[in-house]
Amino acid sequence: MAPIRKPKHETKHGCALTVEEEHAFVERCIASNAACRYAYILMVFTGIRRSEFSSVKFSPQWITVTTSKTRKGMPEKQRKIPVSPMLMPFLPFMTPENLNVNPDMLTRGISRLLPGHHLHELRHTFITRCQECGISRELTSLWAGHKADNTMTSNVYTHFSEEYQLGEIKKLRY
Repeated sequence: MAPIRKPKHETKHGCALTVEEEHAFVERCIASNAACRYAYILMVFTGIRRSEFSSVKFSPQWITVTTSKTRKGMPEKQRKIPVSPMLMPFLPFMTPENLNVNPDMLTRGISRLLPGHHLHELRHTFITRCQECGISRELTSLWAGHKADNTMTSNVYTHFSEEYQLGEIKKLRY
């Protein structure tokens, strides 16, 4: 009998929001007085995970987060995500006070602003929009904190310059 290989990860649910759903969600966030509203906007336009909020750092063109996957036996790793044209208008509101949120509060509060959806779908949305706007899969994977693929070329020899990344993020305008 041939050995059966169980997949490492299977998504039980989750999908990207449509562009219309995303616009409506952002409008609801703006109109809301919810403590998490700017955190949600940051998530949908950067794809960061809820566990990464405590490490968010801003510079004029970049958002830096620390990806902690110690529960999976992987080391912490910093990654930089360029600020997209979609996020730019909200940067003045991305203060430590507005982003100091409890991850559990993010998960519980999403249903009020986005009924029928899950928090992680904001990450699905960012990654999907990058792909729809023509940003390469390798670069989208880099911003999401994933491995692009398992080739020597991607893992060892590909180093995207900051200038190139900043040029590519300009495509994320819809």
